[in-house]
Amino acid sequence: MYSSLPKTEIYSYFVGWTLGTGYAVYNVYLAGRELYVGVPGWSFLGRRKDAADYEWTTWVTFIRVLLPWIFVQIIVSELIRWKNSSLLSLWYFLFSVIFMSFTLGPAVTILMVFQPCIIYASALMASRSLIWIVSLVSLVIFCNSEIGLNWVTDMDKVRYLVLISMAWNNLRTVSFCLDNLSVNRRGSLLCLLGYCFYLPTLFFGPVILYDKYENGLTRPHTKWSVERLGLVVLNLFRFFGWAVVAELSLHYLYFCTMQRYPEFVWELKPWALYGMGYCMGQFFMVKYTVLYGVSSTFARAEHIDAPHHPKCIARIHLYSKMWRYFDQGLYFFLAKYIYIPCLGKNPNLFRKLMASAVCFVFTYVWHGLYLHVLIWSFLNFMGVSVEGICRIIESWSAYQECENKLLSKENSRRFKALMSVPLFIMAAISNFYFFAGDAVGNIYFKRLFSGSLLANSVLFFFCYCCSQVSIEVSNWEQRTKDKSLKNG
Repeated sequence: MYSSLPKTEIYSYFVGWTLGTGYAVYNVYLAGRELYVGVPGWSFLGRRKDAADYEWTTWVTFIRVLLPWIFVQIIVSELIRWKNSSLLSLWYFLFSVIFMSFTLGPAVTILMVFQPCIIYASALMASRSLIWIVSLVSLVIFCNSEIGLNWVTDMDKVRYLVLISMAWNNLRTVSFCLDNLSVNRRGSLLCLLGYCFYLPTLFFGPVILYDKYENGLTRPHTKWSVERLGLVVLNLFRFFGWAVVAELSLHYLYFCTMQRYPEFVWELKPWALYGMGYCMGQFFMVKYTVLYGVSSTFARAEHIDAPHHPKCIARIHLYSKMWRYFDQGLYFFLAKYIYIPCLGKNPNLFRKLMASAVCFVFTYVWHGLYLHVLIWSFLNFMGVSVEGICRIIESWSAYQECENKLLSKENSRRFKALMSVPLFIMAAISNFYFFAGDAVGNIYFKRLFSGSLLANSVLFFFCYCCSQVSIEVSNWEQRTKDKSLKNG
């Protein structure tokens, strides 16, 4: 935990970061008035809505169809748990197959079932290497191209939903096969299919590692209480509230449409340009807060320990924490099945860098073999590696002696926050590649290096405020945790 700073200084950082982001977002609103965007929005607002985010518009439409089916699944699941929990896997699989057949079509359903079966067949050879090879081939064929989809559907939205679902199922199948292999157990195909096609997380994630899922599946039946039901309802209202916030923002901030016009983005003034980047990041976070939050709420209602939704990116300034806290399910997967095994028994700096590189190569393949994803993955690898090297240097006794001699604890915190700003800016721009593609990402780098001293100094100052806010929030979380452990 970092040293505390005077309260006046801390408040100034919070005020600076809040005012900076607020003014930047206001400039995005002003810039958006020059665009004619989207579709008619909510009638009582009298404004048009930005409908350029294909992910969000597809998800919002599909989740309305999906939710009633999830409620039915949970109700029947509780009855099965009460009578014979060994039938849960069969129920999860069959019910999802029925749902997919009605909504996506039989041909698509067969293809989606075929994918985990192929990887499961490779696991029968009890070879980790073969499981990974077949998994990666499956990703390339089914999840990064339309080779396996052209003959089953010509509908773009169906194709998109199938692609993301098969990407999730790839992770689940690997988790199932490797977990069972580690305990010298084969695991039945029906258990795998029930796990892969668990409806609340089938399309929107997050990935729940198999051991967590299995613990929830085998947990004894417990009756529903008012508190349990109330918690589910409260969380659903909470995440649907965030969905309303996302929808409302699209009526006033047209940053999604801006992404489609790089020439327009290039002409934005500095405040609007970086405000657009902030909006892209926040909207991306809110999208996954809604999706992961709703999915995890239903999973936890069945006592399955699902990962938490993303933490707000406006209070995270380090690459490592962004990876740890944005998509916890993917982070746990990478750590358990790739990073830790690659470290070996005698981890050193070289092994850590190589293990990290393998994780990001897999992340690149899993997210899609596109140039902007490659740039995003590479920049993230560089950022995480620089952080790791800096932590190693900080652990050296010679460095600690020098730091203690030259800097007070308060100045040490200020120095580290200052040094983290360049990495924080690079992290933000790397994500702009992921959100908006390589054309827009290139614009941010070009504008950064061609920007005036004044513009870059202002950007640097507000990013420094963000770093201090992030540190202070982390300190508060740690103090709260320590207090809870002390009282618990």
